[in-house]
Amino acid sequence: VHPAHRERVVGELMDSGFITALCEVFHTVEDIDSQDGLQHLWNIAKGIFLISYPRLTERYMMRDIYEDTLGMLEHDTGLPPNKRTKHREVFQTKIQYRKAVDFDDDNITERIHLNY
Repeated sequence: VHPAHRERVVGELMDSGFITALCEVFHTVEDIDSQDGLQHLWNIAKGIFLISYPRLTERYMMRDIYEDTLGMLEHDTGLPPNKRTKHREVFQTKIQYRKAVDFDDDNITERIHLNY
């Protein structure tokens, strides 16, 4: 993205309508198992992170859409299907958060979960 257009692109990517539509398209494409569509969505998700805009990264890793974001990233076109990481499976079954310190502020706890 050209630096002159970066803010406008980030604004569009942060738009709740865009995010909702992107997630809906992902579910549809995944349900019909369209490899071509999944590869395009992988490119979109990868591009979102390559913009390197912290608020954008935080938004796409928030609790309400992080599973869809991780699902899009499972379809890395540079790897054969048997070598791709199943990110959602890892987050759902292999990672267990253990609270070492109790925080009264839910925002701090949410922030820890985003980074963990």
